[in-house]
Amino acid sequence: MSLLSFTVTALLVACAPSGTVPGAKTTDTGGQEVDADADGYAAPDDCNDADPEVHPGATEACNGVDDDCDGGTDEQAADATLWYSDADGDGFGSGDPVASCERTSGYSASASGDCDDADASCWPGAAEACDELDNDCDGSIDEDLSVSTWHADGDGDGYGDPESRAEFCGARDGWGLDATDCDDTNDSVNPGVTEVCGNGVDDDCDADATECRLAGSSPIAAARVELTGVTNSGTAGSSVSGGGDVTGDGIPDLIIGGPEEDAGGSKNGAAFLVAGPAASGSLGAAAASFHGEGDNQWAGWSVSVAGDVNADGMADLLIGAYREPTTGYNAGAAYLISGGGWAGDYDVGDAATSKLLGEAANDNFGYWVSGIGDANADGFDDVAVGAVQESTGAYEAGAVYLFHGPLAGTLSAGSADTKWLGEAAYDYAGLSLAGQGDVDGDGVEDMVVGTYAESSAGPQYGAAYVVDGGTTGILSLSSATAKLTGESPGARAGYAVALLDNDADGYADVIVGAPYEDRGGSLAGAVYVVSGPVVGTVNLAAADAILVGATSCDQAGFAVARAGDLDADGVDDLLVGAPCDPTGGDCAGSVYVVHGPSAGVAVLDGVAARRYGGGPMFWAGWSVSGAGDLDADGYDDFITGVPMANFGTEAVSLGAAYVVAGSGP
Repeated sequence: MSLLSFTVTALLVACAPSGTVPGAKTTDTGGQEVDADADGYAAPDDCNDADPEVHPGATEACNGVDDDCDGGTDEQAADATLWYSDADGDGFGSGDPVASCERTSGYSASASGDCDDADASCWPGAAEACDELDNDCDGSIDEDLSVSTWHADGDGDGYGDPESRAEFCGARDGWGLDATDCDDTNDSVNPGVTEVCGNGVDDDCDADATECRLAGSSPIAAARVELTGVTNSGTAGSSVSGGGDVTGDGIPDLIIGGPEEDAGGSKNGAAFLVAGPAASGSLGAAAASFHGEGDNQWAGWSVSVAGDVNADGMADLLIGAYREPTTGYNAGAAYLISGGGWAGDYDVGDAATSKLLGEAANDNFGYWVSGIGDANADGFDDVAVGAVQESTGAYEAGAVYLFHGPLAGTLSAGSADTKWLGEAAYDYAGLSLAGQGDVDGDGVEDMVVGTYAESSAGPQYGAAYVVDGGTTGILSLSSATAKLTGESPGARAGYAVALLDNDADGYADVIVGAPYEDRGGSLAGAVYVVSGPVVGTVNLAAADAILVGATSCDQAGFAVARAGDLDADGVDDLLVGAPCDPTGGDCAGSVYVVHGPSAGVAVLDGVAARRYGGGPMFWAGWSVSGAGDLDADGYDDFITGVPMANFGTEAVSLGAAYVVAGSGP
């Protein structure tokens, strides 16, 4: 190299622009490399020598340019955005972010904080909804919303468990607002189902596992047992009674009277012993029949399963024949037949342990008979007999005789332990009577005596007397513990009477039928419930409950009786006969079942179940009685007589009796 060349080279080096990266390539006019954009890098190292921002080592930015000349574009750009996974597309992501200048597959949210990236309704700032989700991702669920009290519905029957509760804003699976299910593990138990009889379960959650009440109106022919008479015009069912075990097999039995039956003579009458549990058929196939001793004695006009009069462990029978003539024309008689294995047909006089005779002609002794329990507490049950036309106190004032058990042989009514005399002529005391109840709570059985024509309050208002069963001697009903008088002329209160504990307070209540009372229409009839204890004279208008006949001429209260506990709720139920009720035809008759307790004034067809006769002039409800639990299902049953029932043109007025199951149809 010449001195001139060296000098020029040195000058060029010395005069190079400041900031030139040492070692960078430059060119001169002689073909040397040149850094055109003066960024310190010349091509080919500088991938864009026209842009001083682009050269090796430059900071990558989101601009679509290979700023650092490494062959990539926008990679690891300093101004790249952090993108989050947004699986639900709600604009908020979750998890670790990815830095990128643009959204990439699976990473599309620039905001984080999504608490549920699978649900687009949940993201920071969303409105909270009642959906059991943390919609606004603040760590709380369904906050600040209106809430209700919900109850777990474990069995899915729509009724919740009152013991399981929670507060939240809206419906959730397995929860409901109702809190009345008594068994949330069984969908067949809830307030919306019908009680199943006899299963021991409170199916309808009314706190009564034993409830099974008769309801509605249906024909008596649908009863569990139909027992038809034997003789045309025999009027079987004129009297009925049940509730005691006569045969000694542990099952209650029935006695049914047919006073015009001709089996042993012309209208000598008969009483039929039907062994429980009883099956449909003719009374001619009854376990035993007891027919009157002679023609026209009308044995079976009244009958009673009388309790255990001889204390042998079996119930005895009492059969009235008010026309029996031993001591005078229509003096009457009553027959006590001891319980036992009776089978076949018997003359009632031959079968009787004791025959009780009326005192005088026309007394009609035996018009009504009844067991009254152990009135003198000596261990033997006692019996009572009505003589409606007995005239000792006054002409046809009537009388009731009480005999303490045991009894044997033929006895005159004059030998009775107690004789209660009607107060005035034509009172007809003893047309009805009932016992087996302690009205005053003194531990002694009391008795109620009906005098349907008693007129002290007005013409044939009628009355019922409560007398102490432990009293002895000859007494006037004027000395009775209580006298309950009818409330209107001709009402004939006392035509039928009964004792039962209608309100389960331990005191027997007095039931008085007035079949001619006009409260519900002319001769609609009424039944009065007077709660024990009761003393003094009480007008029946002040009774605790008054049950009124449904229509004119029903004659509700013609018969009344204690039904027993038909629905097994611990409260006595009441039977009311309305033999002229027209539901099944003109005077087809009905029997009403009134479940206790009763209160206030009510029309019978609005508060009672009705079982009506099957045709005109059947007179269903002429006689009624509790029957005990014949089918051993835990519910007492009842029996009603239909003495004029016809069964085709060849069986006129055979009469019948029907057994209705307490838990049945």
